[in-house]
Amino acid sequence: MEINENMLCPVCKAKLFTDEVAFCPDCGAPHHKSCYLQLGHCAYADKHGTPEQWQPPKIEPPKATEFGEQTNRQNDNQQNIKENNVFNTQFQGEFNNSRVRQENPFFSSNGIDRNEDIGGESAENVAKFVGYNALRYINVFRKMAALKRKINWNWVAFLVPEYWLISRKCYYPSVLVALYSVLYSIFYSLGTANLAVQNFMATGIATDEVLKIVGVLFIGSSVSLVIRIFMGMFGDYIYKKKVYSTIGEMKKEGKTSEIDFMQKGGVN
Repeated sequence: MEINENMLCPVCKAKLFTDEVAFCPDCGAPHHKSCYLQLGHCAYADKHGTPEQWQPPKIEPPKATEFGEQTNRQNDNQQNIKENNVFNTQFQGEFNNSRVRQENPFFSSNGIDRNEDIGGESAENVAKFVGYNALRYINVFRKMAALKRKINWNWVAFLVPEYWLISRKCYYPSVLVALYSVLYSIFYSLGTANLAVQNFMATGIATDEVLKIVGVLFIGSSVSLVIRIFMGMFGDYIYKKKVYSTIGEMKKEGKTSEIDFMQKGGVN
């Protein structure tokens, strides 16, 4: 979809320009990339799956000239007859929905086939479930499926693993990682305080007890580093399993509407 100077960002209400636009993977609504990043989701997210959701602007046909007015009127009449026949069929709702999906500029602007099979799931379903930053995860999942591997480095998962897991609604592993982080932080604080007291009392001489505390703190730090490295390497695979398993459950339950994808997926 072409961006013109009359189109405004729904978040900041400023004009949109082609080189700074991010499209919603659900409805295709254009935003400033910075505004979409700050908001974390589409500005029309609460209207997804409803008649009020964002739709691409309709292109007005050129006005008929004096000489071509009669021909255009005949073409319009024929087109109206065809449209009436289509809308009177039992597939009216499905036809309308398919038109909206086909016009979503997220896929066309990023060169993605919405029906592409990515490791057993369509690109469209992955994009709708992931929501924010869908393009990154589509490319990651595609690469993992093509190379048949589980490793892909994720800096955010490495630096803040528990927060990244929670943001992506991977709650079970996030609880384990967060629990270890909290317990280790408490033990580290107590151990460091005890170590300072021991050093003060020993006037600089390291006792066996002090060495034990240092050893335990070193082991705890090493485990914390191992967890971060593990999450950096396998975080995307853990999230991929979450995405695909949840979509599979949604299909079994028959809950695949826009609202269902928004509730089950997206970011926290």
